[in-house]
Amino acid sequence: MPADKPRSKLANVPGHTQAAAAHRNVFHPSSFIIRVVDNITGAAILTSQLVTAPRPNGQPFVDNLSFGTFLTLVSEQVGFNVQGRIRAVVPRFHAIAPIDSLVELRSEVTWRAVLQVWQNTRRKTCEFVVEAQVADA
Repeated sequence: MPADKPRSKLANVPGHTQAAAAHRNVFHPSSFIIRVVDNITGAAILTSQLVTAPRPNGQPFVDNLSFGTFLTLVSEQVGFNVQGRIRAVVPRFHAIAPIDSLVELRSEVTWRAVLQVWQNTRRKTCEFVVEAQVADA
């Protein structure tokens, strides 16, 4: 009869297996899709374009994505400054919102909160809506 394999000493540490599993399965959105209201213009930004500080394993995480870089890249792609004009589409999620909702992105704090919602709902693509450029008078 074969002998049982010795168990890891860490297997007896409370919460160890859950913490290890959570660390291996870190999720982040892979891209950001932006559409301009009443316009065919839009943009697509990869999460990797917003990384400010590299991680040892090269993975982007919510805490090292730059809101300022996001606004700059979107502005360049749609052709006008989107600061103060952009809203996040927060996905329907039973603990947060019963329907998809729009949240104005006016600060780094709001940006981080919205990214956390997307990370928790495990959405691969994040969506934003931008008010169309005001016509010159």
